[in-house]
Amino acid sequence: MSTFYHGDCLFVMRHDIPQESVDLIYLDPPFFTGRVMRGTWEPGAMEISYDDSQRFWREKAGVMTVEAPSWLKHIALRQPAFASYLYYMMTRLRECRRVMKPTASIYLHCDPRASHYLKMIMDDIFGADNFRSDITWRRSPPHNDAKNWSPVADHILYYVKDIREQYTWNRPAGQHAEGYVETKYRFDDNDGRGRYRLADITSPNPRPNMMYEWKGFPSPAKGWRFELAEMVRLDEDGFIWYPDTKTKRPQVKIYLEKLDKPIATNVWTDISPINSQAEERIGYPTQKPKKLLGRIIDTSSNPGQVVLDPFCGCGTAIFVAQECGRDWIGIDINKTAYQTTTGRSVQLPLGMQDALANARYTSRDLEEVKAMNGKAFELWVNEFFRATKPYPDGGVDGIMTDGTPIQAKSYEIKYDVLSKFLSDAKYHPLVPQPVKRIVAASKVGFDDNARKRAFEAGVKEGIEVQLLTPVDLLGVELQHAAS
Repeated sequence: MSTFYHGDCLFVMRHDIPQESVDLIYLDPPFFTGRVMRGTWEPGAMEISYDDSQRFWREKAGVMTVEAPSWLKHIALRQPAFASYLYYMMTRLRECRRVMKPTASIYLHCDPRASHYLKMIMDDIFGADNFRSDITWRRSPPHNDAKNWSPVADHILYYVKDIREQYTWNRPAGQHAEGYVETKYRFDDNDGRGRYRLADITSPNPRPNMMYEWKGFPSPAKGWRFELAEMVRLDEDGFIWYPDTKTKRPQVKIYLEKLDKPIATNVWTDISPINSQAEERIGYPTQKPKKLLGRIIDTSSNPGQVVLDPFCGCGTAIFVAQECGRDWIGIDINKTAYQTTTGRSVQLPLGMQDALANARYTSRDLEEVKAMNGKAFELWVNEFFRATKPYPDGGVDGIMTDGTPIQAKSYEIKYDVLSKFLSDAKYHPLVPQPVKRIVAASKVGFDDNARKRAFEAGVKEGIEVQLLTPVDLLGVELQHAAS
């Protein structure tokens, strides 16, 4: 089921998204603007819902000195704020790779201030061999700039998890493919259809996955320029010229006519940004056009597959994924993103509206959890641990898949409450015996006597007692960072 998570994407990916479960990731993270940007976004307001100079980056500076690559540590000596931003992105991109299937792709949308540094991070995490393209999106028309080249483009870095796998790639087609092709010469033979020239068919760079024998011709030292499936297609269409001796190499034939089949280029000039007159405009300051996301989702995923957007924002990637028949996972640090994304459901066809409007919502936000009433907190704790509510409960609020019993209270847990829970767990018909571990979760905390009782249970009864608050549960990120 498609789900929206309210919280930091680092925590959500670590805690909630299984390894190798996602088919496509698109992320449009905060750009490093170098200036403070505060405020909660509301429709029509031109404020951004993050503070990219204070809220996230600096708190990781101590850990960064241990985990960061040497080049990033060097940057930190002169540009600590920028280095912290890059480290922030590095930790999240590592988790992106972990949750990707072997056949998955990832598109990272970035601006020129950080794109070169982010590519170094992506090369380090995904491997330079898995880099596929640096897409340039011309987001605005040319305009005069008194003392600079007119900045009109963003960059989208495209990687696959493993180039050796059959990652999804669909030729551009349908509504999102318009303008996706540029005029190219036609591959063909000299059979009366015009003049042609020959082009090298060997790879300029080492590509082990493209080293194969082709019709008696041995592989070039660095491999062929085309993957085997593409080589077969070119051959079937008559686009390959063969020499009369095996001491020479086949070549690809280029004619002076347009190609019948589209060729995907990495410069996209046909997609306009969201302007004040656009029908899809909702007023979000960094809103991206649906056609941009549609092109990525159509090309690098199939219906029924899972699309993840770790920085959901106004939810364009989620909206288009729903429209294209994909399952999706959206994450954002701001709850407004959920309200905005689901509010766009009225723009979908009638049969799709309910799926987006009533999408599953899960909180990983500390303040929101602290504001829950007792029943809501109990449900949240069970969901957090993937536990089920037993019936009758018999003093046990939830049982994890491994049989560990849970109790969740919105008030401070004291000695007598914890003692009763221990007793109830030991005699509950649905709790595996003997009890080895229990989890007590309190929204407020535990008094000293409760902690004493937990110690006694461990020493005298051999039962591990975990006393957890929302801070403990949602502080897993800090535990990971310190390990």
